[in-house]
Amino acid sequence: MIQQPPAQVLYAPCSQNEMEIVAATLIKEAGGESTAGMQAVFNVIWNRAKGNSCQAAHVCLVPRAFTVWNGKNAASVIATAKSHPCWQQAMLLTTLGLQGKLADITGGANHFYNPHKAHPAWAKKMTLTKVIGRHAFLKGN
Repeated sequence: MIQQPPAQVLYAPCSQNEMEIVAATLIKEAGGESTAGMQAVFNVIWNRAKGNSCQAAHVCLVPRAFTVWNGKNAASVIATAKSHPCWQQAMLLTTLGLQGKLADITGGANHFYNPHKAHPAWAKKMTLTKVIGRHAFLKGN
């Protein structure tokens, strides 16, 4: 179930390509997780973009910000993500999120990682806010 905030905020519309970049990030980072897992990844993107819908796709493509984009061609990542069974769910989350209609279920997290796969040094300097599925969500101090 998608958790929504109590109030709506104004947003600037994004291009289809920008929406697909965000949705592809959700799929590639949390496509094997629950809807809440994908929503939490969106929350991290949104928190990094400081609630600016026009910056969400840019945040996804910052070098080394999300492993899915490291050294990859955006068109090929998007094409692969579109074949995932959760693509429509990721697009719905992206649409709602970019309109400011998703609650932050991460407690303000701006980073996440899978502790079963990695133990990044940067995580030691952050505060754990939530564990959702296989991901730990953290907030920078």
